[in-house]
Amino acid sequence: MATITINEAFFREPRFRPPQVLRICRVERDNLLDWHRRDLLPDARTAKGRGHRRLYSVRDAIYINTVRILAEADAPLDEAALLAADMVDAAAGLFPRQVAAVHMGRHTDQMADCFVVLYRFDGQWRNQWFGINGCDPIPSGGLQGWMRSLNLESAVVLDINSITTMLFNRILEELEVSAD
Repeated sequence: MATITINEAFFREPRFRPPQVLRICRVERDNLLDWHRRDLLPDARTAKGRGHRRLYSVRDAIYINTVRILAEADAPLDEAALLAADMVDAAAGLFPRQVAAVHMGRHTDQMADCFVVLYRFDGQWRNQWFGINGCDPIPSGGLQGWMRSLNLESAVVLDINSITTMLFNRILEELEVSAD
């Protein structure tokens, strides 16, 4: 089994062909193509036109996975794309900490909770981050209590640690490597 180093290049280097990113993100081919046609996803081609194949980076996979999760929860695709851009940085920041925790013999479930809530309030979509550096702490009544207090029309809660762990396990399986 090969070893990789988790650094900025690991996240930015285009490495996954479409069939790989479909497996990693658990997204349907038609959805991925539709999201590209709608310009919801960054173009993963180094050159435009027929015959130029897309290659996706880890950052692209985080983005696509987030759009898929939110789309499955019936969130508007435009809002999903906006939140996915923020999720890329959050997940890229968490993954090295998760790898370090595992190497030190701790489980990732011992890490601080990190959540983002995409919600509809007064007819507008908004998001609120909890538990990540510089964000609000998780309310004392929990997220459900917070959502009930606002009387939200609709909401989707994303557990950043769980999503990041699951996604990166799939990425490492696809690459057949271990992380340093």
